[in-house]
Amino acid sequence: MFMIRPPPLPGESLSSWRQRAGLANGFIRFPLQVGARYSRDFDRLPPECESHWLVDSFRISNDDIGRMTIDCLGGGLFTHFGKLKKPRWLIPVGARIAGHGSAYCPRCLEEDLEPYFRLSWRLAFVCSCPVHDCGLVEGCPECGASVWPSALRIMPVKQLRSFAHCAACGAMLTGCNIKTQTDGYSRSLWQALVTGR
Repeated sequence: MFMIRPPPLPGESLSSWRQRAGLANGFIRFPLQVGARYSRDFDRLPPECESHWLVDSFRISNDDIGRMTIDCLGGGLFTHFGKLKKPRWLIPVGARIAGHGSAYCPRCLEEDLEPYFRLSWRLAFVCSCPVHDCGLVEGCPECGASVWPSALRIMPVKQLRSFAHCAACGAMLTGCNIKTQTDGYSRSLWQALVTGR
């Protein structure tokens, strides 16, 4: 069991929550149960044994875990769009994809009391922030590194002050000069997925 168990934040992805919980407990990268590997997508529904480990270790409910995964969007987004192992509309975030990965909204990170990454930012068809109607940014504006929590490479803890900073170079991710650019459908698509209608 871990001493510090942060609650999930609204719309947070499972990989974001796991990394925040890991950092709060002194880990550079979020901990896994014994024998597990970092090779899978941590925003997908975890295997049952891993879910039990998360419930026991962090005192989080199975419902909370499910709500932070892509598998539970829209009453079963995977059911409607095909049960592909790696759907084309799901942006990959693996650590081997240097300089590429899921996007983020600098304004959301700037406004958060505790910056975190949203599940909506993993979807390729969500091109602008559903809250701010600004374009999403795909990497650190300074070094271009992927900033998604599950893609973080092992590096000195002092460089990752919060998710508002790049873990690779320490630059602020919130200072981007982003113009409002509504794509016309990101907000409504995301609302449909959240509500299931």
